[in-house]
Amino acid sequence: MAGKEHNVGFDTDLYSRQLYTFGVHAMQKLTSANVFLSGLGGLGVEVAKDLTLAGVKTLTLHDPFNAHLLDLSTQFFLTEENVNKGDNRAQISAQKIAELNPYVRVETYSKDDHLFVNDNDKFFNEFFTYLQSSNFQAVVLTGFLFTLPQIFKISHHCHKSDIKFVYGFSAGVFGGIFADFGDQHIITDKNGELPLEFYIENIAPSGEVSTLDAVKHNLEDGDVVTFTEVRGIDSINQPSVSFKVKTINASKFSLDNFSEAQHPGKYLGGGLVKQIKTNSTLPFSDFESSLSNAKFEFSDFAKFDRPQLLHAALLAAFEYIAQSRANKFQNKNVCFYDSLPEAWNAEDAEAFVKQCESVNTKYKLNVEVTKEARDLWRSVASVIKGGVVGVAGFLGGVLTQEVIKGITGKYTPLCQWLYFDITELLPNALGTVSGSNNVTLSKTRGAGQEIVVGTEVAQILSGLKIFMIGSGAIGCEMLKNFALMGLGEGKNNGKVVVTDMDLIEKSNLNRQFLFRSGDIQKPKSVTAAAAVQHMNSAITVEAQQNKVGTETEKIYTDAFWKAQDVIVGALDNVQARLYVDSRCVSFKKPLLESGTEATKGHVQVILPFATETYGSTKDPETGGYASCTIKTFPNRIEHTIQWARDQFESLYNVQVSEVDKMLEAGPQWIENFEGSVQGADRLRNSKRLVKIISRRPKTLEDCVKFGRLKFEANYHNKIVQLLHLFPRDKVHTTGPEKGKKYWSKEKRPPTPIVYDEKNPSHVNFVRFSALLFGRIWDMDLLSLYGNQFFDDEFVNKEVRKVKIETFVPADNKFIETDTNVSDEEMKKKKAEMEAKFRSNEEEEKKQIEQNLVVLKQFIDQNYSDFKTKKFVRIEEFEKDDDKNGHVDWILHASNIRAQNYEIKPADKLETKRIAGRIIPAIATTTAAVSGLASIELIKTAKILKSKLFNSDFTPDATLELFKNCFLNLGVPTFQFATPVKVKKNELAPGVVVSLWDVWDVKEGDLTVAQFLNVIDKKFKVSNVDAITQGTQMVYMKWMPGHDKRLGQKMRRYLSVEKEAKHVDLLITSEIKDVATGKDVMKGVPVRYWIVRSRGAAGGPLPTLSH
Repeated sequence: MAGKEHNVGFDTDLYSRQLYTFGVHAMQKLTSANVFLSGLGGLGVEVAKDLTLAGVKTLTLHDPFNAHLLDLSTQFFLTEENVNKGDNRAQISAQKIAELNPYVRVETYSKDDHLFVNDNDKFFNEFFTYLQSSNFQAVVLTGFLFTLPQIFKISHHCHKSDIKFVYGFSAGVFGGIFADFGDQHIITDKNGELPLEFYIENIAPSGEVSTLDAVKHNLEDGDVVTFTEVRGIDSINQPSVSFKVKTINASKFSLDNFSEAQHPGKYLGGGLVKQIKTNSTLPFSDFESSLSNAKFEFSDFAKFDRPQLLHAALLAAFEYIAQSRANKFQNKNVCFYDSLPEAWNAEDAEAFVKQCESVNTKYKLNVEVTKEARDLWRSVASVIKGGVVGVAGFLGGVLTQEVIKGITGKYTPLCQWLYFDITELLPNALGTVSGSNNVTLSKTRGAGQEIVVGTEVAQILSGLKIFMIGSGAIGCEMLKNFALMGLGEGKNNGKVVVTDMDLIEKSNLNRQFLFRSGDIQKPKSVTAAAAVQHMNSAITVEAQQNKVGTETEKIYTDAFWKAQDVIVGALDNVQARLYVDSRCVSFKKPLLESGTEATKGHVQVILPFATETYGSTKDPETGGYASCTIKTFPNRIEHTIQWARDQFESLYNVQVSEVDKMLEAGPQWIENFEGSVQGADRLRNSKRLVKIISRRPKTLEDCVKFGRLKFEANYHNKIVQLLHLFPRDKVHTTGPEKGKKYWSKEKRPPTPIVYDEKNPSHVNFVRFSALLFGRIWDMDLLSLYGNQFFDDEFVNKEVRKVKIETFVPADNKFIETDTNVSDEEMKKKKAEMEAKFRSNEEEEKKQIEQNLVVLKQFIDQNYSDFKTKKFVRIEEFEKDDDKNGHVDWILHASNIRAQNYEIKPADKLETKRIAGRIIPAIATTTAAVSGLASIELIKTAKILKSKLFNSDFTPDATLELFKNCFLNLGVPTFQFATPVKVKKNELAPGVVVSLWDVWDVKEGDLTVAQFLNVIDKKFKVSNVDAITQGTQMVYMKWMPGHDKRLGQKMRRYLSVEKEAKHVDLLITSEIKDVATGKDVMKGVPVRYWIVRSRGAAGGPLPTLSH
């Protein structure tokens, strides 16, 4: 399991995605931390899991209680066997938690646990002495193991000893977190975002700064910035000079301590602003001091009064339990749950309400005791024994992130209390305790959940048919949640189908907790399914390894989609999400969509006929950069890394792929080429292929020569050529920039680089170029030369043999300089430029013939050998294999280009992140998001209990039950909102449709006119403007000649897959938007059913065409 440490002190291969979230400094603090955790119920085990995955140094677990049946709804490392044997919760959990991360030492503290019941005071004294003598950086308490006075004492000790203290509880549908990080907690980075960088276009004498092209600066008052590359005010560019800012508007800000006396001169142009992250301090109160003057973070502003009420309920729970223990703990066999109010017991609920009223006075909480307050407190008492894994998962993720904040100083902590509830899950109205048949307590592993949601909903959950796409980080958490929620239990015909194409990689182990190091290169879906079946043997999981897309619609057929109850998306890219979203719309299936990036996450609930879909407000695609910025005008390290990545694809993938295709086709290739390639492309393509095969290496010297010549071409010759066409002193002669320097603003003038054999980056570029070039031609230089290949003198000895020709720049080279031009337009311009200098037609024809002779000889000489053993290898960029040289090549290729343009270089880790397009990810956000998605799944089951989703579904009241969420655990912020209602449009008087509506046309083999008539008669829409099938036009009312199509059969203009039963069409009409009253062009999906046999629906046998 050992991995690369890159001189940072931890395994960067394992922690790579987390490293890109936290950074090296925070990771070093985290991996050196000792943490104590007490309470291994559902919340505690979530925290233990997340802390272990995060990679603390040691984790000490404590819990005096044994496994109980009620634990099994939330505690995923306990089983019925542990309950029957009376195993200790901490001991069993420690064994399984230790498997999650070999770098974390997991221990247990169990001294004098037997005294917890018999002599609690003595137990606590021994425990507190242990705590005082230990070297913990953080102490975490969960649940109700300790009394309030005991927590006060622990918290006070931690506060004065600079030990980070966090408390949390999860009880039924309620939970909360408290954090205390001492008198002066230092925050090194309040939000974890990359420092802002942007260009400016002016600095006024007053110190007012304007951004270039009025781009948003995104600064906040008090942020600190520095400047570089400012012309005219030289002193402002000094590294030691920084300024606090005050924002004016989105594109302007002022500098607090700027004056002309301190910074003489006049702004002449240029300027790059860089935000500097500065430390801040935040004071905390200890647990006891914070009770009567609590500061609340709000998780849901629709429940603005809840934090105060739940604050009272928490303190009442401690008081209730203390009294109960005094009465019941005379019996040493009494378990923890016996000290809690009985589920849905009116007498206990009323006693709990009195405790709430008592603590309100005792701790001066100033809560207004209303009917609504008492109703909430009764409900707290009714379900405090129960548990929902989604609540524990969400709170576990949030709590663990707070512990990490305390240890590392990264991000802004809670200040100081967070309460959370999901009363929407309760089977009864708030405050209703007795007289209900919705709750029948069972003695099954799901008893804890049944207390909360009721027996009927629990049974619905067990019989659901779930299709989940993806079994990565979110997928693993969701499968764990499914197992504990009782989903897919075969006895009720429930089933979970999960599919994922991917195999397990080492970096997955940091957050995908169902996998172990021995599972690397095994299928994710299969491994995850097997793991959760150990948690709940009753769950039925079918693991598949298919992609979900148009190419697998013969696997995931109409019948398959129709058979599912709920679809769960655990995907990591926009296109896959859009496809799944479209299938859910087609088949009217609820979809739970979720995702994470670093500390940010979202959950979206998509309900048929009720809500907007993912496609209505999809996530933005990751933005790219203009081609000419990458190729000619880079000004950021991201630009040079993207350039290097493009070069890698061209040199080691695309070009060699062409050779591979040529040899695969063999002698037939020449004929194919002559028949398919036309015009100037014939010369260009044949010339390029001849050049590629002519460079086929036979020796080490050939490979090194390739790398050295590439260095010369990229970093010297092309720069000389660019400066020849656009000299450093060039000025604009036309347009709005007339008279201004060409090399200004974001355009940096480059400098040619001469190869320096003493420069490690130069030598490494040649080394890894040679390595990859040899590999694509089946030469393994590492096997041939071993460690000496990594000796610089060994490489330079070969470099000195390479003859470098003097480069003379040309006047007829094309270089695109317009950042708004597309790649296609750029290619067209380049072709036009080349056409001006082309040879005559006869000369071109002769060159092509000569090239084809060379290519034919190459094919004849190598075809048979190629068929026996492929000697051409295509390099597919792989970021996570540190031995393949891919990231190393891009690192040096990028950094040398950065040297050309005076851009600060990147280290290997940052290069890997950018080149590999790695999305930063951590276990805490994953757990929190998956917990929330699981909660919404239970709500969906409540709806399915009463009705199926159809066009008669009235969402107005129902939608209030559901919550979309965007969260950022780093800041922290939680934005819960009711899902957005779907927009409806009026097609005709009385005909209102939304994106969920699909009309079926089953009237037979129709002409276009007959089809339109059916739409008119059946659906009351007579003003159809167009019929389309995807991008294919079937009928356009305004298109010349389309009136003749009216008498033709529909099938003549359709593309129909073999054995397809229908095609999906879109009819477009000018309609009225119900919300705005405006006329808009809208489309309605129509499913046109295919007639394949004579006599069906009275129609003849259609001739289907493509």
